[in-house]
Amino acid sequence: MGKDIELAILFADVVGSTRLYDTMGDLRARDMVAICIDVMRTATEQRQGTVIKTWAMRSWPPFRAPTPP
Repeated sequence: MGKDIELAILFADVVGSTRLYDTMGDLRARDMVAICIDVMRTATEQRQGTVIKTWAMRSWPPFRAPTPP
């Protein structure tokens, strides 16, 4: 069949990003998170890795539970 290949998968999280959005606002926090992701992407590529996908905080919006009437 095919050849077995060993791979490592890295999952990295920007810790505290929710607090950034709460304290800095969406635009500024998004820029800060983008800088973190760029640093991780550069480090990955320098080690011959490939970034397959990233998820931005704004793609996963939080919703508060509805207030009972």
